[in-house]
Amino acid sequence: MLLFDWPVAAFTCGKPPLANQTIASVTPTSGGFSQVKAAAIDLSPVDKGVQLFENLGDIIKLAAVENGVGDFFKELPYNQGSVIAKGMSGDVVLVTCSDKPSEKRVLKRMPLKCRRSERAAKMLFMYELDTFYRTDHRGLAKCILAARCPGYLAIVMKFYPLGDLERSLSILPSESRPWVAARVSEAVDYLHTKRIVHGDIKLQNILLDTGFTPVLSDFGLSRYLTEDVLTLSANKFGGTREYWAPEIRNRDATLQVDPFKVDTYALGVVILSLLSLLKPKMDLDYLETAKTTEDVSSDHRPILEAALEPDFKNRCTSTEVLRFYKDIVDKPCSESDCTANPQD
Repeated sequence: MLLFDWPVAAFTCGKPPLANQTIASVTPTSGGFSQVKAAAIDLSPVDKGVQLFENLGDIIKLAAVENGVGDFFKELPYNQGSVIAKGMSGDVVLVTCSDKPSEKRVLKRMPLKCRRSERAAKMLFMYELDTFYRTDHRGLAKCILAARCPGYLAIVMKFYPLGDLERSLSILPSESRPWVAARVSEAVDYLHTKRIVHGDIKLQNILLDTGFTPVLSDFGLSRYLTEDVLTLSANKFGGTREYWAPEIRNRDATLQVDPFKVDTYALGVVILSLLSLLKPKMDLDYLETAKTTEDVSSDHRPILEAALEPDFKNRCTSTEVLRFYKDIVDKPCSESDCTANPQD
């Protein structure tokens, strides 16, 4: 098992390397990233053994433990719990720390079943690690460690006890919804200021910490774009269809679109769902709904209409959405409004 003890599995370029390529390990400095040492990260399948990448100041040390069987739960201080979520890229398992059973974590497993799924899992894994390393924000999910195991890739993250926003939408107090929208908008805008496109903003990818504090997660489709990249082809986007902006629905390879505005549209869909409790659907006219539903207040309508504008050239940015919430984003959510029992 190859383990990346955070934050050593990081990249200086916008495009993560393919398996077996040599990449640059970096450490943060006041001026950005500084390259410290090149290290080869091998993501080919393993049968046994553990290799640890440990961050020792500005030196990356590779240590090998050859007598291990390579299984995550036999090699690392975690106990396996129940599967709490499943998706196309794998499943999410609740784990506890062996020495502190009260401390819960989640393990995201990406199986390496066949050559095609193996390549996809590796790319999701590397892109997710890249985003974790480039970011540090209260509104983004936190990674604890990442590992390559026999048969799957694994990422261990902080456990967010209230699950995802889709699951908790109906129990979220109405008075708290604008604040949750503000915090999600802040997280999206932070990514954009870092030149990172999330690529799959949706209710299921927004996790809730205690007090209904939202954190944006799942960065497998996220991409860091250099300053010279202003547009992408409309057929280059993945994500979830119900949140797709109009310009990418036809998958037109000849159409160049603003990737950050695609994120903004998905953010608008999330905010609309927050305020109206409507589940996103492909055949739902989001803009018309924002204009007509009684669940959207008159002060919210202009910013929602701007975020859900069909023409991306006229659509607002995430910064403009955040500006709308500037008076509440830093205020604590009222304990009386945000009280719920964590999941077992």
